[in-house]
Parts: sequence; C-alpha cells; structure tokens
Amino acid sequence: MDGAGPEQQLLDSPGIDIQRNPYDWSSDGRFILYAILNTNNEDLWVFDTSTSREYPLIQGPLNKSQGQFSPDGKWIAYTLDESGKVEVYTREFLPPEKLADHRTKISLDGGSEPRWRQDGKELFYLGPDGAMMALGIEAGSIVHAAKPVKLFPAKGKPDGFGWPSTIKFAVAANGQKFIMVVEAKPASVSPINVLLNPLFQPPK
Repeated sequence: MDGAGPEQQLLDSPGIDIQRNPYDWSSDGRFILYAILNTNNEDLWVFDTSTSREYPLIQGPLNKSQGQFSPDGKWIAYTLDESGKVEVYTREFLPPEKLADHRTKISLDGGSEPRWRQDGKELFYLGPDGAMMALGIEAGSIVHAAKPVKLFPAKGKPDGFGWPSTIKFAVAANGQKFIMVVEAKPASVSPINVLLNPLFQPPK
C-alpha cells in the first residue's frame, strides 16, 4: 500500500454513548479487530472487509480489550479482567457461526498489551510491574504456552482498561528489538544563583 487511494468509510459512528477503538488488522487484510465501549463494559468486535459486516467476537459483563491477531490469523491474544485483575488470554479466531468461549490464560499474576512475534511462536506482554514478559507458543487445537520469563524492566506504565485502552509498544519481526512509549522524565535544570552586592550603586 502506498496510501495513494481515496479514503473509504467502513463503519458509521454508533453514537456518543458507544465508541469504537481499533486494535489490529489481520495479516491478510480481511478482518479488523476493535473494541466497543458502552456505559457498562468493553467488548471485542470484528469487521469483515470482504462482506462489510461487523459481529461481536467476545461479549459479556467483563472487560475485553487489546485484541491482537496471530500472524497466521488463526488465534487472537487479548486481555480480560475475569479474575479481578487484568490478564492475557488466547483463543481461536473462528467465524461467527462457530464462535465458542474456549480461552487459555497465559499470563501469571497479571498482564496487558499482548504482541505476537512474526512467526507466531512467541508472545510478549507487559507484567503488572511494567516488565517486558515473553513466552513460547505452540498452537494446535489449543494454545500451549511456556512459563513467562521476564526480559527487561520496561520504562512505562502498563495500560489497563482506561479509555481508550492502547498498546504502547511494538516488537521487531525476530523478537529481538522493541520500540515503546515511555514516561518522560523532566529535564535536569541547573539552578541559577543571583548575587546581590549591597554596595553597588547603578550609574546615573
């Protein structure tokens, strides 16, 4: 894509009380994964560009957020506050007529902002203390995940379910480099000392 084509509106605004927040686009360009926030909670929805149809992917009383397609488009990673804290889950991405609530929790003691490595064999997320976490992924009929390991302390605050909930980092295709938004520290400024000479008289 070179950005030379005209803009095309895909969805109408649902109104002031309901907002959409896009999270990811499938690698084949067909599906857009986004959240709809209403007055009660946040749900994950999908827009199918081939049919111009949108449908709910994960609904219910809990908050579902930060959805990310796996590189092959067969799985999604997302966050859910079912346990009373935000955790990272995976589930198979199925068409609307086959949707089933079969999810696997892969984070330990909290996590948010999931990102897949390009080959789909590793998943990254931020732990509750802001550390960058990683775990190996083996996908079959269900996702088998290794125990998460801490890579490094990220200099940022993990995003929970404030609106809009965002993902503030990206990972290179090989999983070796990261770019992220961090909290800026105020610049160090040296104090300015002013000395007053009581014997000084300005010229007339």
